[in-house]
Amino acid sequence: MPKPASRDVKKRLFEFAKNEYESKSPRYVEVRRAKAIRKFYHGPVPKFILTRHKPLLYTVFAHYGTLGRLYHFNRQGYCVKDTSYSEQQLDQLLKHLKKTSTRIIKYPKVQEKPSVIDRCVELDNQFTDILEEIEKIIDRPIKARPVITLASHASTSKDNWFRSLKPQGKFIQVPRELENDPKISILLTREAFFIAIYQILPNNRLAFDLSMLGTLFFIKDRVLREDALQAWPKPSWSIKPFSTNHQYCDKEIKLLFELIADLKTFSDTTQLSNEQQITLLIQTLYNEIGKKSDAKERLAKFFQEVVHLKLKENQPEVAANYLLQSVFAEFLSKTADSISSNTLKLSKKIQKVKPTGKLIFRYSHYLRDLKIKAFYDNWRNNQRLFPNHLDEVVNLVFDEAFRKAIVLTFTSTTSQIDKPGDLQLILENQSDASLGTLRIEDLSWNPKNALEIIGERSSWKSRVLKPGENILFKLPILPKKSSKVHFNPIQLKFNDPFAVKHYIRISLPSLTFSDN
Repeated sequence: MPKPASRDVKKRLFEFAKNEYESKSPRYVEVRRAKAIRKFYHGPVPKFILTRHKPLLYTVFAHYGTLGRLYHFNRQGYCVKDTSYSEQQLDQLLKHLKKTSTRIIKYPKVQEKPSVIDRCVELDNQFTDILEEIEKIIDRPIKARPVITLASHASTSKDNWFRSLKPQGKFIQVPRELENDPKISILLTREAFFIAIYQILPNNRLAFDLSMLGTLFFIKDRVLREDALQAWPKPSWSIKPFSTNHQYCDKEIKLLFELIADLKTFSDTTQLSNEQQITLLIQTLYNEIGKKSDAKERLAKFFQEVVHLKLKENQPEVAANYLLQSVFAEFLSKTADSISSNTLKLSKKIQKVKPTGKLIFRYSHYLRDLKIKAFYDNWRNNQRLFPNHLDEVVNLVFDEAFRKAIVLTFTSTTSQIDKPGDLQLILENQSDASLGTLRIEDLSWNPKNALEIIGERSSWKSRVLKPGENILFKLPILPKKSSKVHFNPIQLKFNDPFAVKHYIRISLPSLTFSDN
């Protein structure tokens, strides 16, 4: 057996093989080392190499698809002969090379195939990154964090690949056939959203569809988004509303989770297992994509769609309950009208439904007109007629009603440096309920040295604000610095007529002070 080739000889061989691959574009080029000289130079390899040259350990083989070429080298690493092989001869040659020689290097270089464990770790890390990104967007923790594993026994079908993940306790099994498919990112994203949503709203069917909606916003690749849309058996949608703008998509994801939290508060989610109602919800959310509506306005529109559905199904009592939820959601919305004309028309239409139709008609008008006391008295006498879960919503409605009923005007009697004056806050009560022991917390601003307090806050003592009245609060000040002054929101404390304490924060406009 001859001695192995020197480092310089190997270098020449490797450079020859690399140049062959880069200049002639074969499928691949290999440098191979014979296991035993006489066995190697036998069969399809020409024997003249043994007679004319000393036995050589190394050869270079280039595969061109329908043609093969074997290069032979002398002991100094220089090519002395090449032999071509036709397509019919290639199979025999490849078997001979595999049996009698060892591959040293290959171009393109062979990438080491990751082990199953390595691939599981990669997928699990990808899944964790998705969960953490969702947490960051929605600003709430996701407690459940199952581990991603690959399972050869798990399988999927072409038409049902998006349902192929198999939760098994603390693990989620991914079919091996999908481990390198780009669609795996859709599955991991959808599963992450499902976990985050189910944590808030434990309803499997509803959580699945809402998780698909979140996935469409999260995935930025258009092709993958189209794959997800095609696989989701919902009404045919356009890809256009699902923008690739990150801020736009993050905002929609945040709104989605706000709506999910509100849905749990407003509605008995155990009733939302009907496929028709789930489709209505998803379609309503799709129609609102990109609009300025907040989560509660979107929820109110969904409830109104269910009202129409239940009236068609001749379930007026159920329709009435959904209309009341719509009234409350719309009233609490920051973007909707206090009570819209559509809601008022529906409340008029549903008046004849016993025993709650006429009450809902009154509630919608009470809230529109901020008749808080009338609403409270009527609700307290009839709340047994409505689902218990609405009690928590009604408390939110009362807080919002008082917030809307208190109209604040904020001005200053001076805008000039070193000229004394007053900061004036005028509070007007536009409700039908008296606000007892009304008090304003300390007023503060930035920059702090822009204004100096020069008198007592005698007018800031607790007061009673009756319906239709207003109160003036004054703070004597001396402007000391030319600047735009930003005031922090003030907090109002008061008792309503029903002996309930309320704490309301109201934003104040900025004021400008100058030398002129």
